Amino acid sequence: MNRIVYRVFKNYYRRVAIDDIPCIEKREFAFVLFDRPDVMIRHKAFNSINELKRFLANATPLHAYYSTAYYDHPEARDMDEKVWQGADIVFDIDVDHIPTPCKKIHDRWKCLDCGAHGRGMAPEKCPSCSSKRIDRVSWICDECIKRATDEVIKLIEEYLIKDFGLHEKELKIYFSGHRGFHVHVERKDLIELDQEARREIVDYIKGEGLILSVDVLRRGLPGPSLGDPGWLGRLTRGVYQLISCSDEESLLSMGFPRRDIDYILTYREKILQALGGDHPYWGYVAKLSKKAWKLIMGYVKQNYACMIDERVTTDIKRLIRLPGSIHGKTGMRVVKVELDELEGFNPFERARIIKGELKVYVREKLSIKLGGYTITEGAQTLPFQIALYLICRGRAEPLE
Repeated sequence: MNRIVYRVFKNYYRRVAIDDIPCIEKREFAFVLFDRPDVMIRHKAFNSINELKRFLANATPLHAYYSTAYYDHPEARDMDEKVWQGADIVFDIDVDHIPTPCKKIHDRWKCLDCGAHGRGMAPEKCPSCSSKRIDRVSWICDECIKRATDEVIKLIEEYLIKDFGLHEKELKIYFSGHRGFHVHVERKDLIELDQEARREIVDYIKGEGLILSVDVLRRGLPGPSLGDPGWLGRLTRGVYQLISCSDEESLLSMGFPRRDIDYILTYREKILQALGGDHPYWGYVAKLSKKAWKLIMGYVKQNYACMIDERVTTDIKRLIRLPGSIHGKTGMRVVKVELDELEGFNPFERARIIKGELKVYVREKLSIKLGGYTITEGAQTLPFQIALYLICRGRAEPLE
């Protein structure tokens, strides 16, 4: 890694005020250092935040992590000997997992085995040779950050607060330093939840197993209403939105059968009036085919579920980025963000670790702006933070 990057990281860790970490003495810490970027040093433990700060100042890590889990002996090298006590619930929202049109513009991938390549979201495996050795090049743009912040707001306001009854004060939001956010739940009565319980939470938030018995609705029995809490209300609002906003072209593109399209367009007003009342009647919409209902459920899930990384939430021994530390792949810090600060969040301002400017040579023109700056190929002077980001990504080198 470039010596300028090391110097910037070193100066940052000498002066940074790392956030307090609850029960720091029960956490495992892990680090990746500049001189061994492919090796993670694990099973470190600290008795105080000051002890951790001294280590950061002396070691200057490229990456720093701590465990969501609490242990009796966090320094033990054998996981069983650590003696697990519990773990925070953490949600990870990463724009890598969110389909956005902008990825076709600024992201690309290449198979390391057969050479197949493309633009947009990288596949899990190569469509040509099925290899999973995929090289990904991804960037963040304003649209990416906007989609990620929208998901965080949805997660907190619609699920964690409304459905699960958590208080905003029990939640901490952190920009991950790269392409997403972490939401930490700080409730002592939840730390002992096992993996199965956390899986149930994930499935609920992602809308897995969402089922509506159309046969019941066809018998004229009462159905959910627009104002119902939880998924019943989401389902009703989703159906109402789809029926009210779709035209023939959009329904065809979604794959609706011709008969169902004609029925929806003919009886649209009657269906909406029946669903929108205090005592909703589902008999009209229940006449749609099973295929149409499958498409409707997919639409509701796509628009109302929250795109969280299930691995992070279900892992009860997870290592996650240390708040206040620097993400070594971007040069941006893991910074705390309040809920009302998410709108218009600019990572190059809020997660900045250095001010000033730096002259760099950029190896390729970018198709997007970074922090409002157009990046061209060749020598140019940029805000130091943006230049640092490009250097850490391997796309630029300093000329000073």
